[in-house]
Amino acid sequence: WNGSVWGNELSGISVGATIRFAEAAAAPTRDEYMIATEGSTGVVDAQVINGATDTAGNIARINTAVSDPTQRGFDIAYETTSGDALAVSCYGTEATYRVWNGTSWTATSTINLGVSTNCEWIKLVSDPTSDEIMMVVRDTTTGAIDYEAQVWNGSSWGNAMQMGSQVTIANEGIAVEYEESGGQAIVAVSNGANNNFIWNSWNGSGWGVAATVATGNDFEDGRIVRDVGTDRMTMCYIHADSDIGYATWGGSACTTFIEVEALGNSVNGRPVSCEYETAGARDGYTMMVHSDTTQVEYEYWNGSATTAPAVI
Repeated sequence: WNGSVWGNELSGISVGATIRFAEAAAAPTRDEYMIATEGSTGVVDAQVINGATDTAGNIARINTAVSDPTQRGFDIAYETTSGDALAVSCYGTEATYRVWNGTSWTATSTINLGVSTNCEWIKLVSDPTSDEIMMVVRDTTTGAIDYEAQVWNGSSWGNAMQMGSQVTIANEGIAVEYEESGGQAIVAVSNGANNNFIWNSWNGSGWGVAATVATGNDFEDGRIVRDVGTDRMTMCYIHADSDIGYATWGGSACTTFIEVEALGNSVNGRPVSCEYETAGARDGYTMMVHSDTTQVEYEYWNGSATTAPAVI
């Protein structure tokens, strides 16, 4: 997509297995993209797309077998300042990663996790003002602590924080993002059968105190997006009885939730996404799109109220 029309469909490099999950990320310092995939056999690969020539190359194997190929046990993210990319994958009770510097891949290294069972889901987000990257992992659901966050400082992992648990093994239950200023990252995860989600904030040097926000039922999946020009953020989510809603972050606290749909399509597929508008009279509006059991609908928050759902 060049801003007005779509290009032709192109092929990447074969990964030797049916692809079950794929993630893409754009380099901040050069005309480049990265695509990572997880195959039906559990293999995780990352390949680099040259944006000038639209060709794929420099494929790297990140892992030969994730613990459960039905879960997305990998993610990719670029460092904002250097432009280096990290590809991270679950590997038993630990995780592995490789770094792409624009020319070559590093050897595979290990991330030591504190969770006690197999890593199954991974989510990465990049600090928009530095080379810091936040990772959140979910292990095999045990009813105990299932989630762990760690911080990449540009050269190593550390500052682990654990909280939350997931009741439904098929669902990720992770939402994480940095404020536009880079001052704080917010991590929100499932909190068992407690009718809420649990969240914590990272300020660049330490973690805050974990707190919960009631959502009417158990948080299953969600996405946090950040505004442009402010540190406001919104998390849109689906919880266990299929209600879809959102909660907002104003820089110091999460607001109470607002529901926009009573019957989302499926709790197992996150049938909701959201994004801020960034220009004109609607700058700062939050657009939310979701599917119910029959159609796709949208609504938006205009700064003071949420519109009624409309069919797309």
